[in-house]
Amino acid sequence: MSGKNTTDSSTGNASALPPDPVKAAPSGAGGSGSPIAGATPPASTDAPKRKESRSEIRIHVRWHVDIFIDGQIVYHGFVKDISLKGADIFLDHNLQNAKSAKLHIHVPPLHVTDEHHIVEVSGKIIYATHDNDELLFRTGIKFIKFNLDSDSAYLQSRLANH
Repeated sequence: MSGKNTTDSSTGNASALPPDPVKAAPSGAGGSGSPIAGATPPASTDAPKRKESRSEIRIHVRWHVDIFIDGQIVYHGFVKDISLKGADIFLDHNLQNAKSAKLHIHVPPLHVTDEHHIVEVSGKIIYATHDNDELLFRTGIKFIKFNLDSDSAYLQSRLANH
């Protein structure tokens, strides 16, 4: 191929192309199937959603939690998000070497006259990593067994009303 410009005179040169608003057109607009229409951002913004493997919607909270490892060691932290199947816990201790934990999640009352409810649940530690935003360790815990069936029902009710 030579160094000469081989632009087809029927389409014009690059300076004759339409301005940027064509790039911002919603996908499917114009129906031309042009390369510009095929390179729309929605395809790339869907990628993080595909990484999400949870089957339940997580609710963002900031509830106190006590964590027991091997029935004795207690760490204090907070729940940042929770569902009926698991939670992200933040604390100042790295639990990467632990396999399971028992949690006491302190669920604040909906009304000032009510008391805190402590949900007791055993869980499997899925991951532990350092979170640079919180400057704490974030631990993902999958719930295995609620101590009481009423704890599961209570948590389900609170999450539905959150």
